[in-house]
Amino acid sequence: MSEEKKLSPRSEKDGILNFGKEMGSALATALVFIIYIIQAFVIPTGSMEKSLLVGDFLLGLKFMYGAPVVPGIPKIVDTYWKFPAVTDPKRGDVVIFKYPGKGGQNYIKRCIAVAGDTVQVVGKLLVVNGVEQIPPPNAQWIRGGELAPGITNFAPIYVPKKGDTLNIASADLRGFIFYKHLIHQENPYKTMTETFGLTINGVDYTDSTLVLTGIDPENKLVQYLGLANGAPIKFRELAPQFKQLSDMGDWSQYAFYLDLWSKVFTHITGSEKIAFPTKLFMDGKEVTTYITKWESYFMMGDNRDNSADSRYWGFVNRNFVKAKAAIIYFSLDKEVPFYMLPAKIRWNRLGKLIRNWDGMTNGKKYVPSPIVDSTVTVSQVVDSTSSAVIDTTATVDSIQK
Repeated sequence: MSEEKKLSPRSEKDGILNFGKEMGSALATALVFIIYIIQAFVIPTGSMEKSLLVGDFLLGLKFMYGAPVVPGIPKIVDTYWKFPAVTDPKRGDVVIFKYPGKGGQNYIKRCIAVAGDTVQVVGKLLVVNGVEQIPPPNAQWIRGGELAPGITNFAPIYVPKKGDTLNIASADLRGFIFYKHLIHQENPYKTMTETFGLTINGVDYTDSTLVLTGIDPENKLVQYLGLANGAPIKFRELAPQFKQLSDMGDWSQYAFYLDLWSKVFTHITGSEKIAFPTKLFMDGKEVTTYITKWESYFMMGDNRDNSADSRYWGFVNRNFVKAKAAIIYFSLDKEVPFYMLPAKIRWNRLGKLIRNWDGMTNGKKYVPSPIVDSTVTVSQVVDSTSSAVIDTTATVDSIQK
């Protein structure tokens, strides 16, 4: 019987090297695939129900809209470099993008308008370029089309296209917040800051000290704002509260808050001509006009009454678009415990394609009512710290005793 041939140290070393090369090649291929071709995402909220469900795991095609050239390396330039795209987002696409506000987490919504379009929402009705739109088959409304407490309708707004000039200085509150987020998306490594002033009858009171008297301490509005008789109020010192609003990024929250303070200053001065002029700064330099570098889009969730989307924080710039949602490869029902794993898996959703809704228009011209705007009232006040709703219907007007 011949002796068993032993591997030489050189053979063992070659085997390890070959294994390392194969593993490295496989990992490099997977990394390139993940960075430039396709990436897995998971649905964390119900904003796209019932089209996409919480617990759906899906694949997004990054190359469709242009994959990043140097992902994850900050501040190489003042924007993001991308490879050429196969296509641009179109109306009806389900798009994965970076949230324009603080945090920058991944969001997924349906593109309902592209650059150059004009968008309006009236209750359940979506209007694009003056034409009524048919909602996606699985769209739903859990509050009957109410956008948010106090917002009666979403007035028409134009979606900026590349080369448009944004007039920040003359924008209304909604436009100002939307423009701030858009400019941030085109200049993600620059610092955007905002200021609010106070004018009464056209006179600047931003740094003036006013004294509040004659108020009811039991009034819910008074308690909500933390006011007291005889207490001095300086508008400039409300900056921390505006910082909180800025972090939230929702124009309707700004509107609620400013409307409340408008009532307070009307009570103090007796004037109805209260205004809150705005200024926007980029790296400390005031921005009054801005020329856009890329196209923008208007995104909405299919769960129309339960979706934080472009109606609240504004446009999604081409610079922040990440991938086109393609297919659901796995799905777990959050209501089913893990020990019932087979039942927890939504088998009927595995391999389901995420389709565009390209039958967007029914061709019916929208005929507006005599008054359609983005009216904000203070019939309800949303507490930004607890999300509790404070009903002030019966007490707002009684701030003046």
